[in-house]
Amino acid sequence: MNKKKIMSSLGEASEFLGEEFWDVINDFLPLVNPRIDIIRTEKEMTIVGELPGIQSEEDLSIRMQGRLLVIAGEIKRPYIVDGQELIKDERFTGPFKRKIRLPEDCMIEKLAASYINGLLKIVIPVYSDEQNDPQHEIPVRFLESNHTTNN
Repeated sequence: MNKKKIMSSLGEASEFLGEEFWDVINDFLPLVNPRIDIIRTEKEMTIVGELPGIQSEEDLSIRMQGRLLVIAGEIKRPYIVDGQELIKDERFTGPFKRKIRLPEDCMIEKLAASYINGLLKIVIPVYSDEQNDPQHEIPVRFLESNHTTNN
């Protein structure tokens, strides 16, 4: 069975089993999705992902879907030209997608990302305990009723 057929079969399994399929299989097949480290301090959460081979902004997309951080893109082999034969095929190339559910205390509107030397770094500030549980008054608007009471 060749690599393209295996990847096609994994795609079909994902469609049948749903998005959770990749959450489970990601631990068993590190070549399918970028491997990540998540580091947390009291001020920020940092995600570092291995993405060797990304050439430009067009090859990488980072977006939020609610609290879900979605990292997607495509790793290419620009160094292989017509007339060359690939003898050994161990490096992952092709499309990828990685989803990471972010905790409620992450300030997703202040997320910042950078890429250098094959590593994607995403830094997300987190609310402190005081910021996470803000106390604020909610005004109540009193409306006049349309009916009168009969006594």
